[in-house]
Amino acid sequence: MLFELSVFAQQPDRWKGLVLDESPPQQVLDLLGMPKTDKLDLLAIIQYKWMTKDIRKKTWRVFHYENVEGFKDVKLGFDKNSKLVFISLEPKKISAQAFISSYDDLEFRFANEVMSPGDFKNSRDNTDKPRRMDAVYVLVSLTDKAFVFGGVGNAVGSVMSEMFGGMNRQSGRSTPGDMYVI
Repeated sequence: MLFELSVFAQQPDRWKGLVLDESPPQQVLDLLGMPKTDKLDLLAIIQYKWMTKDIRKKTWRVFHYENVEGFKDVKLGFDKNSKLVFISLEPKKISAQAFISSYDDLEFRFANEVMSPGDFKNSRDNTDKPRRMDAVYVLVSLTDKAFVFGGVGNAVGSVMSEMFGGMNRQSGRSTPGDMYVI
């Protein structure tokens, strides 16, 4: 099973030609060169409770790169079969709305409204209602091949929300904040 997809691209199961549950470490090395670190580590996943309990064990081979084409930090994780199962990107600057818009076919929900992957089967809450946006929140989506999580920093929007009535997302408005991890 694929554990997490953390990418900014139109296809949620791949990034830069690397494909979840297919790409071996050598393909990554050929594409990106030697990583800053190559070690056994845990997979730092936002919604880790959705995953196998082993996700929090330092048994995954993780390549760590810095400053790769618009991303200040990139981590790629491999399972015991040397298949890519994890892609984590820390963008230099990507708005939450640009992140959502880059995935035309995916439905994103706020993580605090989705307690498990099974909750995606339930009808979505009315997205047109005013919504209080915290300083940090998580967007989630899933496909038959991958989970997509995005951590959003919204400090300015959260402060403005407090000053001007407690809501800052209204019907038809964009999703505020910037991605800090995908």
